[in-house]
Amino acid sequence: MTKLFLLFSVAALWTSGCFGQNACSHKRIFEGDEDRCFDNAASPPPPVVASILNTAEAKETFEDMELGERAGVSKLWKGLTVHLRNQEQTDMIVRGDFPMSGGDNTWFWIVTSIDNHPVAFWVQGNVVTILKSRHHGYADIRTDWAAGSNRATRVFRSDGRQYKLFREN
Repeated sequence: MTKLFLLFSVAALWTSGCFGQNACSHKRIFEGDEDRCFDNAASPPPPVVASILNTAEAKETFEDMELGERAGVSKLWKGLTVHLRNQEQTDMIVRGDFPMSGGDNTWFWIVTSIDNHPVAFWVQGNVVTILKSRHHGYADIRTDWAAGSNRATRVFRSDGRQYKLFREN
Protein backbone atom coordinates (compact mmCIF):
# COMPACT_ATOMS: atom_id res chain seq x y z
CA MET A 1 0.00 0.00 0.00
CA THR A 2 2.80 2.43 0.92
CA LYS A 3 4.69 1.59 -2.30
CA LEU A 4 1.55 2.19 -4.33
CA PHE A 5 0.99 5.57 -2.65
CA LEU A 6 4.65 6.53 -3.22
CA LEU A 7 4.46 5.49 -6.88
CA PHE A 8 1.23 7.45 -7.35
CA SER A 9 2.76 10.55 -5.67
CA VAL A 10 5.86 10.46 -7.89
CA ALA A 11 3.71 10.04 -11.00
CA ALA A 12 1.50 12.96 -9.96
CA LEU A 13 4.51 15.22 -9.40
CA TRP A 14 6.08 14.27 -12.72
CA THR A 15 2.80 14.84 -14.55
CA SER A 16 2.24 18.24 -12.93
CA GLY A 17 5.75 19.29 -13.97
CA CYS A 18 5.04 18.35 -17.58
CA PHE A 19 1.71 20.16 -17.55
CA GLY A 20 3.46 23.25 -16.12
CA GLN A 21 5.95 23.31 -18.99
CA ASN A 22 3.21 22.69 -21.52
CA ALA A 23 1.17 25.56 -20.09
CA CYS A 24 4.02 28.00 -20.77
CA SER A 25 4.56 26.82 -24.33
CA HIS A 26 0.89 27.15 -25.26
CA LYS A 27 -0.23 30.14 -23.25
CA ARG A 28 -1.95 33.15 -24.78
CA ILE A 29 -2.11 35.52 -21.79
CA PHE A 30 1.09 37.07 -20.42
CA GLU A 31 0.99 38.93 -17.12
CA GLY A 32 4.00 41.20 -16.84
CA ASP A 33 5.95 41.09 -13.60
CA GLU A 34 3.74 38.38 -12.11
CA ASP A 35 4.15 35.79 -14.87
CA ARG A 36 5.98 32.68 -13.65
CA CYS A 37 6.66 31.52 -17.19
CA PHE A 38 8.74 34.64 -17.86
CA ASP A 39 10.49 34.27 -14.50
CA ASN A 40 11.81 30.87 -15.64
CA ALA A 41 12.47 31.86 -19.27
CA ALA A 42 15.85 32.40 -20.87
CA SER A 43 17.13 35.60 -22.42
CA PRO A 44 16.30 35.86 -26.13
CA PRO A 45 18.89 34.90 -28.76
CA PRO A 46 21.21 37.61 -30.20
CA PRO A 47 19.18 38.26 -33.41
CA VAL A 48 16.08 38.92 -31.28
CA VAL A 49 18.05 41.23 -28.95
CA ALA A 50 19.31 43.14 -32.01
CA SER A 51 15.76 43.54 -33.34
CA ILE A 52 14.57 44.79 -29.93
CA LEU A 53 17.41 47.31 -29.80
CA ASN A 54 16.17 48.65 -33.15
CA THR A 55 12.92 49.85 -31.52
CA ALA A 56 12.83 53.49 -30.39
CA GLU A 57 11.94 52.60 -26.78
CA ALA A 58 14.81 50.14 -26.29
CA LYS A 59 17.28 52.32 -28.19
CA GLU A 60 16.50 55.37 -26.02
CA THR A 61 16.74 53.40 -22.77
CA PHE A 62 19.96 51.69 -23.91
CA GLU A 63 21.56 55.06 -24.66
CA ASP A 64 20.74 56.24 -21.11
CA MET A 65 22.36 53.18 -19.50
CA GLU A 66 25.87 53.17 -18.03
CA LEU A 67 28.52 51.48 -20.17
CA GLY A 68 28.82 48.59 -17.70
CA GLU A 69 25.06 47.95 -17.84
CA ARG A 70 25.05 47.89 -21.65
CA ALA A 71 27.28 44.79 -21.81
CA GLY A 72 24.65 42.70 -20.03
CA VAL A 73 21.59 44.21 -21.71
CA SER A 74 20.32 40.84 -22.96
CA LYS A 75 19.83 39.77 -19.32
CA LEU A 76 17.15 42.46 -19.00
CA TRP A 77 14.82 40.47 -21.27
CA LYS A 78 13.10 37.11 -20.92
CA GLY A 79 11.54 35.50 -23.98
CA LEU A 80 8.85 32.91 -24.58
CA THR A 81 8.24 31.21 -27.90
CA VAL A 82 4.79 31.76 -29.41
CA HIS A 83 3.22 31.16 -32.81
CA LEU A 84 1.46 34.24 -34.15
CA ARG A 85 1.14 33.09 -37.75
CA ASN A 86 1.38 29.30 -37.87
CA GLN A 87 3.21 26.41 -36.22
CA GLU A 88 6.06 26.56 -38.75
CA GLN A 89 6.98 30.17 -37.95
CA THR A 90 8.54 30.74 -34.55
CA ASP A 91 7.77 34.07 -32.93
CA MET A 92 8.52 35.35 -29.44
CA ILE A 93 7.06 37.55 -26.76
CA VAL A 94 9.76 39.21 -24.68
CA ARG A 95 9.32 40.86 -21.29
CA GLY A 96 11.64 43.67 -20.29
CA ASP A 97 12.96 44.09 -16.75
CA PHE A 98 14.13 47.39 -15.26
CA PRO A 99 15.33 49.63 -16.82
CA MET A 100 13.76 48.12 -19.95
CA SER A 101 10.28 48.49 -18.45
CA GLY A 102 7.85 51.16 -17.32
CA GLY A 103 7.06 52.54 -13.89
CA ASP A 104 3.43 51.43 -13.74
CA ASN A 105 3.43 48.87 -16.56
CA THR A 106 5.57 46.22 -18.18
CA TRP A 107 7.27 46.62 -21.52
CA PHE A 108 6.91 43.77 -23.98
CA TRP A 109 8.30 43.20 -27.43
CA ILE A 110 6.41 41.05 -29.88
CA VAL A 111 9.03 39.58 -32.22
CA THR A 112 7.91 37.93 -35.44
CA SER A 113 9.88 35.34 -37.39
CA ILE A 114 12.74 34.96 -34.91
CA ASP A 115 14.56 32.45 -37.15
CA ASN A 116 14.49 34.60 -40.29
CA HIS A 117 15.00 38.38 -40.04
CA PRO A 118 13.19 39.01 -36.73
CA VAL A 119 11.13 42.18 -36.43
CA ALA A 120 10.31 43.56 -32.98
CA PHE A 121 7.26 45.58 -32.05
CA TRP A 122 7.03 47.30 -28.64
CA VAL A 123 3.89 47.30 -26.49
CA GLN A 124 3.24 48.19 -22.87
CA GLY A 125 0.66 47.11 -20.34
CA ASN A 126 -0.04 44.88 -17.37
CA VAL A 127 -1.28 42.03 -19.56
CA VAL A 128 -0.70 41.02 -23.18
CA THR A 129 -3.16 38.61 -24.81
CA ILE A 130 -2.73 36.81 -28.12
CA LEU A 131 -6.25 36.80 -29.53
CA LYS A 132 -7.83 34.11 -31.69
CA SER A 133 -8.86 36.69 -34.31
CA ARG A 134 -6.39 37.10 -37.17
CA HIS A 135 -5.52 39.62 -39.87
CA HIS A 136 -3.20 38.95 -42.80
CA GLY A 137 -2.44 35.55 -41.25
CA TYR A 138 -1.23 36.89 -37.89
CA ALA A 139 -3.03 36.73 -34.56
CA ASP A 140 -4.32 40.03 -33.20
CA ILE A 141 -2.77 41.23 -29.92
CA ARG A 142 -4.49 43.04 -27.05
CA THR A 143 -2.80 44.91 -24.22
CA ASP A 144 -4.53 45.90 -20.99
CA TRP A 145 -3.21 48.47 -18.57
CA ALA A 146 -4.61 49.84 -15.32
CA ALA A 147 -3.17 52.14 -12.66
CA GLY A 148 -5.41 53.74 -10.07
CA SER A 149 -8.62 54.80 -11.79
CA ASN A 150 -7.00 54.89 -15.25
CA ARG A 151 -7.41 52.06 -17.74
CA ALA A 152 -6.44 51.44 -21.35
CA THR A 153 -7.05 48.58 -23.75
CA ARG A 154 -5.29 48.49 -27.10
CA VAL A 155 -5.73 46.06 -29.97
CA PHE A 156 -2.97 45.63 -32.54
CA ARG A 157 -3.40 44.03 -35.96
CA SER A 158 -0.92 42.96 -38.56
CA ASP A 159 -0.99 44.50 -42.01
CA GLY A 160 1.04 41.55 -43.32
CA ARG A 161 4.40 43.21 -42.65
CA GLN A 162 4.08 44.69 -39.16
CA TYR A 163 1.70 45.21 -36.27
CA LYS A 164 -0.13 48.52 -35.95
CA LEU A 165 -2.53 49.99 -33.41
CA PHE A 166 -6.08 49.22 -34.52
CA ARG A 167 -8.20 50.36 -31.56
CA GLU A 168 -7.70 51.99 -28.18
CA ASN A 169 -10.29 52.29 -25.42
